[in-house]
Amino acid sequence: MRDADDTRTARRALGRRLAELRRAAGQTQHGLARLVQYGRSSVANTETGRQHPERPFWARCDEALRTGGVLTAEYDRIAHREHRHRTAQPRGAAPTSGPPATWWEAVDDTEGCSPAALVHRLCLLRHDVDRAIVALTWLGYHPTATINHSGSPAEMNEDWSATSS
Repeated sequence: MRDADDTRTARRALGRRLAELRRAAGQTQHGLARLVQYGRSSVANTETGRQHPERPFWARCDEALRTGGVLTAEYDRIAHREHRHRTAQPRGAAPTSGPPATWWEAVDDTEGCSPAALVHRLCLLRHDVDRAIVALTWLGYHPTATINHSGSPAEMNEDWSATSS
């Protein structure tokens, strides 16, 4: 229960910080709402802790108020703490064995994950892919596909090709 109270308190404090920074920048709630493309009531409810917008809201506020990212950083800290609280083991439960064993466990069930948790899971996937490429390269196989800047295959052959030594 204490962790939920701490999260609620931290969100209220973040909302108060938004109000302070908004006033210091000479913005009204209505003016900030226009800049960040949210409604005035969303800004007001966030400042009082009644509403909990996602990360894009905080990033837009940082940009509009020129805060250098302080609001987004605090949002990330709160989201990380909340994620840790939600995924914490109940008392007396056996500890889990660590990170997901397979790539599909790393990317499955991402609904409600914070951006930091999603990045962590994708890093696990990237690590597995890198290990597979190293293993195949060590065995003499090399990828024949290249990836363009949009992330889709630019040229792709059907298979990996073995190099002749």
